[in-house]
Amino acid sequence: MRLDHIAIAVRDLDRAAEQYGRMGFDVRPGGKHTGLGSHNALIRFGLDFLELVAIHDREEAASSGAMGQVLLELLEGSESALAGYCLATTELDKVAAELGPIIPGSGEPFRMERKRPDGRLLEWHLFIPANTGWLRPWPFFIERPMSDDELLTIEQPGNHRLGVSGVSRLSVAARDMAKAGDIYRRLPGLTADNDGRRFTAGAFEIELTDAGGGNEGARQIRLAVADVKSATSGLEDPGVLGLSEAGDGLWQISPEMTWGVPIFLEETRR
Repeated sequence: MRLDHIAIAVRDLDRAAEQYGRMGFDVRPGGKHTGLGSHNALIRFGLDFLELVAIHDREEAASSGAMGQVLLELLEGSESALAGYCLATTELDKVAAELGPIIPGSGEPFRMERKRPDGRLLEWHLFIPANTGWLRPWPFFIERPMSDDELLTIEQPGNHRLGVSGVSRLSVAARDMAKAGDIYRRLPGLTADNDGRRFTAGAFEIELTDAGGGNEGARQIRLAVADVKSATSGLEDPGVLGLSEAGDGLWQISPEMTWGVPIFLEETRR
């Protein structure tokens, strides 16, 4: 099991692609999700990527089910929001059998597709606990019929001027920490630390935090860089990021640039 992507909901996909491009990311068109009223653009690092996802057909999104409805609600009051994240697995049926009985409202794995701008149709199967992947303390899950090498041939990693090698950590808020921890411990391929709040899949780490009175779900993205100075050396104006030091090798990109989405650069030797 590994990170597939983190979804960032945006109101205007073209504006968002331009904004993230200004930050040094190579943003590439993704395509339209058949029957869901949504479309996306991808910031691909390797097998992991950030997805900028927006609504292109409100009626279709509203009638598509909980995912579309929650996405519409998320974007009613904000330009952008951290929506959720997806883990890739080769054991989707096993994951569904494990989590379905303990997460009410979960359906069965189902087929989904996206039509790329070049006309190519990509398909996969998803399992979405509680029928929406947005604002939940757990991920949703994807299994693709193609190999990783084939996927990266079709959708190649970007040539980012900002020297990010991938996603290093995602903080996820939960109201019921014990239940959330139990869900993560059931996932094949994740390794838990001693206190049951951090789970790793390869170089990617999930950190559970207490939601308090706030929303559940993804809270903070950390992107891996060797060091901030070399990572920003490819930018014409490194100051455009508005970086502020947060300690322990962490630097936050200005929320004005990310439209409020908490994104940090983390110095690591990934």
